[in-house]
Amino acid sequence: MIRAAFERLQQATASAAFHNSSERFDPPRCHPRTRVAVLERIMNWILGKEDLNALILWLYGPAGSGKSAIAQSIAELCDAANILLATFFFSRSDHTRNRGDALIPTLAYQLASNIPGARARIEKIVDRDPLIFKRSLDAQIKSLLVDPLQDLVASGYFNDPSSSPRLIIIDGLDECQDFRVQHQIIESIAHALQQHHLPFIFLIVSRPEQHISYSFNSGRLPELRISLALDNSFHPDDDIRLFLQDSFLRIKNTHPKMHYIPADWPLSDVIESLVKKASGQFIFAATVMRYTSSTRHIPPNRLDIILGLRPAHNDTPFAELDALYMHILSSVDDVESALLIIGTVLLRWQEAILSHRGLHEIAKFLGLNPGDVEVILGDLASVIEIDTGYGYMDPQIHILHASLEDFLFDMSRSRRFYIDPRLMHTKFANQCLQDLNSTFHYAYMALLFHLSKTLPTSDLRMGILDLSFDEVLQGVVNDRHARLVSILNPLPRWITSFLTSIKMLGFEDSDHIYAHQFASYDRLIMMELDKYGWKPATQFLLSIVCIVRSTARLHFPSSSWMSAQIDKPDDSQLHLYNIAFHDPETLIAFLEDSTRSGIYVMGDDKYAVAALWCLLVLGHPNEQLPGRYTNHDLKMRRNSPWRWRQLATIGFFKKRRQVIKKTWESWVDFGATNLVPAPHPFAKFHRHWEIHKWHSRQVYSFILKFLPEMLDRSGKLDMLVKLARRRSFADTSLKYPRRTKRAKEAMERYVARVAGEGSAEEEAS
Repeated sequence: MIRAAFERLQQATASAAFHNSSERFDPPRCHPRTRVAVLERIMNWILGKEDLNALILWLYGPAGSGKSAIAQSIAELCDAANILLATFFFSRSDHTRNRGDALIPTLAYQLASNIPGARARIEKIVDRDPLIFKRSLDAQIKSLLVDPLQDLVASGYFNDPSSSPRLIIIDGLDECQDFRVQHQIIESIAHALQQHHLPFIFLIVSRPEQHISYSFNSGRLPELRISLALDNSFHPDDDIRLFLQDSFLRIKNTHPKMHYIPADWPLSDVIESLVKKASGQFIFAATVMRYTSSTRHIPPNRLDIILGLRPAHNDTPFAELDALYMHILSSVDDVESALLIIGTVLLRWQEAILSHRGLHEIAKFLGLNPGDVEVILGDLASVIEIDTGYGYMDPQIHILHASLEDFLFDMSRSRRFYIDPRLMHTKFANQCLQDLNSTFHYAYMALLFHLSKTLPTSDLRMGILDLSFDEVLQGVVNDRHARLVSILNPLPRWITSFLTSIKMLGFEDSDHIYAHQFASYDRLIMMELDKYGWKPATQFLLSIVCIVRSTARLHFPSSSWMSAQIDKPDDSQLHLYNIAFHDPETLIAFLEDSTRSGIYVMGDDKYAVAALWCLLVLGHPNEQLPGRYTNHDLKMRRNSPWRWRQLATIGFFKKRRQVIKKTWESWVDFGATNLVPAPHPFAKFHRHWEIHKWHSRQVYSFILKFLPEMLDRSGKLDMLVKLARRRSFADTSLKYPRRTKRAKEAMERYVARVAGEGSAEEEAS
């Protein structure tokens, strides 16, 4: 079913990136009466009062300086004034908005919603090119942002900056995962502004990373942009002081343990001390207040702990934040388990639909009781949030500050709390190997991700050697979540990727480990073939795979049709069709190597059985053209109407179909004891054919396509020879004259070849 253009646009849109998205509930914004100078400076540029020639404003500052809060406040101000066109808030912790491929579709969706007439134009573009979202950033910008607005630009719709929506805000560009994509986003926007005269202005917010600074200071960017640094020129200390005063007042008035708080708490010199320690970074002040306002503790006691931290170093912007993190982590009773939980959240496989940030999922993965995680993280509420707002769903664990990851992964900053990513990935890979035997769905999804980042340890080696694909298969079958994720990464493809990963791990005996697990996969394939036996439809599937040799060229008319033909045995848990479709290379190598496949090696006898099955299907009497008559009959009706009426009156056409049916049934009965076990294998075929009649013509054409090559590879089979000599097909073959002709020529070659081989054998004897 073809989806509507706007629905495809919605599917490509990252709704969580909107400034007013419900998924960004209570986003950071500027505290009232703070950041006034910065907000005024940006608003003057937006309204065209300053820097009229600048089409990009790059707002940058260190982590924790309040950039996202400023971007959010600007978005809300401009939205209220109807001059905001679109926003995109990147977040490295959200897999829907930490990549660049959703940026332009998300902006286009908002453009379609905010500009009259733009939606219809964008829908036409998406209808014309449904794969537009897979094209380059430059192509997407031109098609989805530039072209739909040409008429409005010419009409002067965007001439007044104070009344037309023309501002696009991109926040957290540095949180886009790939730094090359970050550079490409900047370059593509600049190119669109300069070459296509895009009628927008862009507020881009990020950290001053080296590659981002280089992008903004090279090429065409310097003449298009202005920069605004969040430094001491905006007097952040005054804003932090106001924020602290208001926050302490709110604690005194609303905290559950307010009766333990003195009336004069905190003293003015304490606030000044905190302002100094903040070093102009709002994240420090916000973290202090979050730590102090914990409802589980008495606020004055928590504040006294903060005041005992080591003095700040003015030359390091994160010194006080590091000191606070060090103290918070030092107060945790079981810090080793806490770091393990944090590492699980930070190093999870973010592409997984069932990515395990849930409290109970993490507890299960780490072998903890469900309540243990909440207890262990209880003293980390200032940096970690356990979100229970999902109702019936598993409570989610959120890292509130991106700088915590930087801190923990930098040994020079975190010291004894340092998390070594490779050691942590190795531990998680070992855990995944164990959980595969207990049917845990995340292990199936994430093992390959963790293996790509591990160290070759002895425990990991033993875990890989002990892994049984049979047990993995049982896990996929028994775990309902695993069945879901196996649709995204089918087991045959997963096994092949796992075997490839083994070679990349760097073990001294990697070849031995690979050979051991490769032999295990062979045994799994052999077990499946034993369950399917020698059914003709099974030989047809295997023959097709060996002929085509690539899923890129293998397009069954219907996977359900092919699946139904090979009639999966009740005791088969890994459908043979899945191996054939998702890992054909391994299956072909197995079938063509007699040392591996044994009696199942693909020889001329197997191709002969498959070709016989094809001829039986192609001669099926139910295979008739729509309506009562063939093309030949209709031609007779047009050219010789009198003769046609005579034949129709005596029931000639009906009798002819009955003759074909009886002939076909006689051939099925012939040799049935040697080929077809009772009950007749086509009984299921009849039912399937009636249910899926709408695609039966494609099935017929598909079999006709591969029959010639199958016959060329076939050995002598008496029943196949008899059918090939007859060269009889059902009426449907008339719709495919070229393929039918090639099939009949192949049948002639086969009969001649078999006859020649028989004569040669007689002469030799």
